[in-house]
Amino acid sequence: GTHSEIGFYAMKIGDLTRRALIKFAGLYVNDEIFQMAAWHSAFAWDHAIAQFPSLKIRNLNSAGARGHVWPHTALDEYTVHSKGKRKDQ
Repeated sequence: GTHSEIGFYAMKIGDLTRRALIKFAGLYVNDEIFQMAAWHSAFAWDHAIAQFPSLKIRNLNSAGARGHVWPHTALDEYTVHSKGKRKDQ
């Protein structure tokens, strides 16, 4: 019922991250996205990184918040992420 927030991500480029990015892009380039249960980018991203279980992921939402997690990250102090209900603010 949840998926990654991919409005912002940073990565240290190495073999696994390159492979995950290639997998992610391939979902679109090869139209594989249309065979998936959902077609949005976060769903596709989660699918791509799941192929590499040893890839180290650091979730910026250490508070374990649900819904719009951006306000619960360290980045909220420095940026505005107007998504969902925050678009009108």
